[in-house]
Amino acid sequence: MEEREVQVNTATIIPLLWEFLHQFSTLQKLLRTTAWLMKFLLYRFYLSDPMKTVVTPLELHYANLALIRHEQHHYFGAVINILISGKISPKKKLARLTPYIDAKYLLRVGGRLKNSIPNPDEKHPLFLAS
Repeated sequence: MEEREVQVNTATIIPLLWEFLHQFSTLQKLLRTTAWLMKFLLYRFYLSDPMKTVVTPLELHYANLALIRHEQHHYFGAVINILISGKISPKKKLARLTPYIDAKYLLRVGGRLKNSIPNPDEKHPLFLAS
């Protein structure tokens, strides 16, 4: 059997999105820029309607959800993977908050308020890092 020398090249990927998120001075600027970026990508890759000159409130909402989802995966990725697999340990600190993944794939606090009257966002707040 012939032996060959194999050369492996590795590269470190700089977390560009992380750097992108932290260069804005206000949340409004970050949301608008993210909405424009999402609008461009949608237009570029899915050939949707031509890009309009204004960002709609719905696009700002989707940008906000995308940023929240990114932050949750950055800080709570292990918890999210455990919840998706369905095996959360009662010994975990977060287990007493009965976390769950909602329909928008956001990590939320569960708990006793599931049968109460308030708005779902008030009953089940999002997990966010401090």
